[in-house]
Order: sequence, then structure tokens, then C-alpha cells
Amino acid sequence: MSATWKNVGLTYLKYADLCATHMRNCLKEPAKGKALSMSNMHVRVTKFEDGKRLKPEIVEKAIAS
Repeated sequence: MSATWKNVGLTYLKYADLCATHMRNCLKEPAKGKALSMSNMHVRVTKFEDGKRLKPEIVEKAIAS
């Protein structure tokens, strides 16, 4: 039996992010403010072309309430 998140076309990471966002939105202040401030994240993406590494790109995601 397949997981529900697979059936609707989500990856596990998207599913986990969605669950975490809903949990943060359910919190009351001051816990909500603290959780939202810690939820910002960034990722460094490095693409390769013809076997050579291109300039890395930093992608940031800020969670807005």
C-alpha cells in the first residue's frame, strides 16, 4: 500500500515541509513567533555543465505567516 502523500503527487520533503508549516501555524504566541523565526532555511545548489561545476546558487526560503 502506497503512502497518501505519494498518491497526491508530493515528494516526502514537500509533505514534511507542509506538515511542519501547518504545525507552526497552529501554535499560540510566543511559541509561534519563536518557531517561525527558526523556520527560515537556505540551500546551496551547484549545477554542472559539460562536467564542469558552475557558480553555486543560494536559494533561501523564508516562511511567512
